[in-house]
Amino acid sequence: MKRQRHRLSIILFLSTLLWGCLSIQEVPLDRAGFYRATLSEMDRIAPPRPAAASRPVLLAGAAKIALPLSPGLPLAGYGKRVETAKGTHDPLFVRALALKQGDERVLLISADLLAVTDEIRDAVLEKIRAKISFPRRGLMIAATHTHSGPGALSSGFLEQFAAGPFDRAFFEKTTDAMAEAALRAEGAIQPARISHGAALAPELIRNRMNPSGPVDPEVRFVEIVGEVGQTIATLVNFSAHATVLKPDNLDFSGDYPGFFEAALEAQGGIALFTAGSVADQTAHPPKGSDRFRQAEAMGRELARKVRESRRTLPEEVSPLSARILSVHLPPSQVKVRSDRRLASFLSRPFFDTQTILQTLRIGPLLLVGIPADLSVLLGEKIKAHARARGMEAIIIGFANDYIGYLLPHDLYRTDAYEARMSFHGPQMGEYLSEMAERLIDRMLASDPFQQAPPEAAGRGVSR
Repeated sequence: MKRQRHRLSIILFLSTLLWGCLSIQEVPLDRAGFYRATLSEMDRIAPPRPAAASRPVLLAGAAKIALPLSPGLPLAGYGKRVETAKGTHDPLFVRALALKQGDERVLLISADLLAVTDEIRDAVLEKIRAKISFPRRGLMIAATHTHSGPGALSSGFLEQFAAGPFDRAFFEKTTDAMAEAALRAEGAIQPARISHGAALAPELIRNRMNPSGPVDPEVRFVEIVGEVGQTIATLVNFSAHATVLKPDNLDFSGDYPGFFEAALEAQGGIALFTAGSVADQTAHPPKGSDRFRQAEAMGRELARKVRESRRTLPEEVSPLSARILSVHLPPSQVKVRSDRRLASFLSRPFFDTQTILQTLRIGPLLLVGIPADLSVLLGEKIKAHARARGMEAIIIGFANDYIGYLLPHDLYRTDAYEARMSFHGPQMGEYLSEMAERLIDRMLASDPFQQAPPEAAGRGVSR
């Protein structure tokens, strides 16, 4: 692996000398072929079906399975960390939530991993379909984005550079665990109802690109409860990077999301953590004698805020639904300076040409699956768009695939780490957020159960 990294460094150095002086290319979206191709994909998405006179009962089930960890696997998340895992501090899991209402079925999987790739999603879907019939649009797989989880899960060159050489046996065991958790959740479904709410934790998050910049302090949560009041699952969402533990840590850990999940599960049910708009957001944990205690304290404090927050119980759940959009990507632009890039032919072989966006509707809530690190301002723009249509959106980052960082144009033009990790040009952030908004509109088109916009339409990002 060290030899491979050394060889890549030489290639990048020589490439920069020869082809690294090209200007960043601005692409007007309305004249771009990839933009028009994605709009064509949007037109193929079926609009909502007319609602039945009586709505079927919502059914839900949940399950979790431990990831098959062992010392010697690479750790994913920090480029400067080259040593492999020495042990496990706290176990890592795959957690799954199954929802069914009438003919519509949804499976949401949260894994204690750095990221999810399209390879992982395709393999898990295939393994689920080997046992049951299941629609592609209904499966969402998201990572908690812990930087102390295993790598070795992608055959892509750049992914291996960042997360260690691909291990086929580990990939199969991990995707087996994901599929099995999903199938167990599906097999445990029972009549259920939901409640939801939001806590605030501004003291536990900060903007890492700009100390005085905006943050998203919301801790969104959705509780799924059985007929006799038992907790089936709790879906939680927070936008701080899971980087309380640093590159010197060589033990597997879920970081603060893992402790957050464990603290909620101590009260009953399965807890699924999802990351929000984390691109420029980082954790600001309580003080502690070491980083593990800081991560645990942060997780427990977030769980306390959720437990003590007010719940909203919808009178009835609008039809469960899911939609998925194939998004055509702009040509790659790998930055070597704030205003310079490599020639596209050098980087093109390492990047996909398509990714996916996904929306899952659960009552008055929209889960918006984003395959990237999304900027807080872009995330808030999507959430405000949903609120204007009477819905509450929850951004689910690292969902189904990973394409890098998505930033507003002005942040992309900087030389920050986050800008250098944005691989598809200055328009990519606005492009993907526009497509997310269009997908929301498509999903809600002609919806007779759409609610009037709530008064709290401006809640969210604080400055």
